[in-house]
Amino acid sequence: MNKMSFPKISIVLSKNTIIASMLIIQVIVIVAKLLNAWYTQSMEGVNVGLWAVADPPWQANGTLYKTKPLWGVHYFGDLQDLLTSAAWANPWGVSPTQHLPVGINLVSLFGVFGQSWTAPLFIAISLFSSIFLVHCWTAGETFATRVLYWVTLVPLNMTALLVLDRGNLLLIAIPLMGIAMFHLTKKFEASPLTLILIATAISLKTFLALPLIVTFVIGSNRLSTIFKLFLTTLLLNLFVMFSYSGSTIGNFSTFIKTTLNFASQEPAENALRTGSSFYRLVLEFIVNKSFADVFLSSLSVISFFIWMSLVSIVLVMRAIPVWIKLVVSFSSVQMAITGSPYILIWSIIAVLAIPREIHVEGKETGKSLRGRYAEVIMAIVISFATLVGNLPISNRLLLSATLWTVVVLSTIVLYFTNPLNNKGKAALLPQIKI
Repeated sequence: MNKMSFPKISIVLSKNTIIASMLIIQVIVIVAKLLNAWYTQSMEGVNVGLWAVADPPWQANGTLYKTKPLWGVHYFGDLQDLLTSAAWANPWGVSPTQHLPVGINLVSLFGVFGQSWTAPLFIAISLFSSIFLVHCWTAGETFATRVLYWVTLVPLNMTALLVLDRGNLLLIAIPLMGIAMFHLTKKFEASPLTLILIATAISLKTFLALPLIVTFVIGSNRLSTIFKLFLTTLLLNLFVMFSYSGSTIGNFSTFIKTTLNFASQEPAENALRTGSSFYRLVLEFIVNKSFADVFLSSLSVISFFIWMSLVSIVLVMRAIPVWIKLVVSFSSVQMAITGSPYILIWSIIAVLAIPREIHVEGKETGKSLRGRYAEVIMAIVISFATLVGNLPISNRLLLSATLWTVVVLSTIVLYFTNPLNNKGKAALLPQIKI
């Protein structure tokens, strides 16, 4: 019996082609929205949740910092939440915050020159961080190509604009983590600067520790590496916490309790409205919503462990390319926990992680060729998952969660029978020097 043969073709999928296609699609969508607004005399389809007239902070005013609009009538609410926390002598006392001290101190710098400078400084640092992220991952490209990448992934990316619009720190934290992961996965080294970048990113957004845990512990079996990374983060934050009033251990304990309470009290209806996670998909397919409310905590925990189990399977399959493992690992920041719609901004790292070129050669063996086809499929789906940020919020959240589920499940299915999976333990980051 003749073995199944694939067509003798050669395909080269370039990341530049993917970016150019994304740019064209985004421009077409923006033009279509503007034309629709012109004909309907309504901006509802254009802003897609942007430029809210009132976006006040969630917390009450601190004793020293009084919230007020920073640009016209716009508050940049999330940013002033942190500035409010920074105004307390003890942010984990009267009104406990779930933010780490290093993050609070860094954000307080936005208010050094007064509130009139807060928004410009925040926007400038956010954009500069994203520019440096693109610069790292596009080494070897021309200046014009790098600009094309950045314009596509940030200014024309509706999710990035939402992050800026709300005053969220994700457009600073995600680039910091992305730059650090570039050095870890491309250069296989963790310099002191890399450790500081990771510690800073986690201090700004604690949940960014999740992909690091699964990457190092499961993907590379390097417990010493993850220990050093988190020891740096812990010591840095404890050192800064000494400068606050009250017991340092007590403050740290309150921070942990506040973080856990914040994560466990997300109501089911809010998860369906603003979340874009595997948990949301689970809730979406439960017809009886009262059942979801009763077993909310259990469903959240079960969804978390199911997703992390799928990520773990991908990380231990040796045949799967490193870049796909990195993307799947990072998907946990969106898919494993129920977060705000702004978390979709992490996908810019997924696009940047796509190889510069993916070659599909007809002369390869069947299973090797299938693996190359899998890379092409993953690259295309990842680009679409990033583009959904330009859809209306009610559509983008469910579709984004669905697409990332397709990415992970397709990866497992396409690579499951590859013989490389049986040739030893996977090593996502094989020779990192610290």
